[in-house]
Amino acid sequence: TPTSLVGGVWRVGPLTVDGTAPLPWAAATMATLDLGGLTLVTRADLHAASSSGGGTGAEAVVTRSGPIASVPSRAIDAAGLVAAVQAQAIARAQDRIDTAEQDIRERAAFNRQLKAMQAEQQAAKERADAEHQAAILQAAADAKARADAVRATVEAQRASAALQKAENARIQAQIETAARASAAAADAAEKQRFIDKALKATDPPLDTGGAAVPLRAPQRRHLRPGETGSADPSASSILR
Repeated sequence: TPTSLVGGVWRVGPLTVDGTAPLPWAAATMATLDLGGLTLVTRADLHAASSSGGGTGAEAVVTRSGPIASVPSRAIDAAGLVAAVQAQAIARAQDRIDTAEQDIRERAAFNRQLKAMQAEQQAAKERADAEHQAAILQAAADAKARADAVRATVEAQRASAALQKAENARIQAQIETAARASAAAADAAEKQRFIDKALKATDPPLDTGGAAVPLRAPQRRHLRPGETGSADPSASSILR
């Protein structure tokens, strides 16, 4: 411990004592003794380490002075301590404010992300609904097109069947007409052969002595209006 004696004044110190946790205080003490007047003055400087590490934080000075024979007076200067405590309170408040602002920013960012995710999910759902609705409409349109095609095919088949039926009816009518005409022609030919045979049977052969005699066509009688019968009298007599 450094000491000195100069001019009847004995000085001791400063004596430094480092504190330990949880009270990291450091104390520097010194004393001055006036041998002539027997007056003692002591000073203790208390320093607290700064919360940020390095340098001094709170400071308090305790001074005792007075004659040795009497109770010395004591003075405490805590302005530095009060300022340090206020600074620490302000720092803690600022830390709380910063923490609250950080929490607000994080919450706002989370809300933005959540809203973006919800908007994306809603858009995806709307797209899926739209695609599903479009698929349903397309399927309905395809089904309608197939039904229309089937209906058109059936109608075409029906029209073709109707045309074929009409053609078959026309051909059948032509066949029947031809058959009737053929039957009428055959009947007329049969009648004509019968008439020819009858004519040959009624005319006896003539003896011409070997000479050719021209055949005379049978006389035909013209029918008057409203008269019925055969123009050939011999044929009508035969037919009777």
